[in-house]
Amino acid sequence: MKPSTHIATGFIAGFILAPFWGIVQSIFFFLTSVLVDVDRVIVKKRPPVLYVFHTVEFLAAVKLLDVFIKHDFISAVLTGIFWGAIFHMTLDTIDAIRAGALFNRAYSVIEYLIRTGKYKKFIFSLLIVWIVLTFGFAVTPNLNLDFSLKVIGHVLWFAILTFLLYRVSKALVIAAPVAFLFALLAEGCQKIFIPSRGGSLRDVGIDCIGILITAGVYYVFKIRKNKKKVIS
Repeated sequence: MKPSTHIATGFIAGFILAPFWGIVQSIFFFLTSVLVDVDRVIVKKRPPVLYVFHTVEFLAAVKLLDVFIKHDFISAVLTGIFWGAIFHMTLDTIDAIRAGALFNRAYSVIEYLIRTGKYKKFIFSLLIVWIVLTFGFAVTPNLNLDFSLKVIGHVLWFAILTFLLYRVSKALVIAAPVAFLFALLAEGCQKIFIPSRGGSLRDVGIDCIGILITAGVYYVFKIRKNKKKVIS
């Protein structure tokens, strides 16, 4: 999307949000919605392209900083950056869909490494680490995170877990049920080891959203690939 479009849409959105968010948060929302494109200047253009400030890891890092840095001004800045980046990425995604170029860039650092064939030998090891961390976090005492962050964390975590399981098993019909099983087991571990947290079916349902997202992306790729075969 053209910088002028980002400037216009970011300014309008920031102006509308200012009465609700305040000046600081709205200003950083606008600045991020425009300046996040700075990573495009230093990146090679051959697909799949990785724009670091356009990844889920960047969003996660900003949100985590907001959680651990307890300061009103910094929190307002980080919240503006977080939602400004999401606003920018949403517009970019819509533009990419219209241009038929949705998969020309990677939306995650992990996705980029896998798609470019780098570190393939470490996929299985990464999966093992991810599974261990899944149960490690499950038996960790409550971190007092807000509900929205918990939801985002659950969804992203199990979307990535499902993807790693698929890469190892080479079959989504295996990866998705196994990921669902891990979600149930993780909640069970919470009930056993951390009664104060108490695992719930609601959390399992949120985990399933991440599993479904990976499944959805898989089928989009599959349909796109089949269409290319038919055309050729």
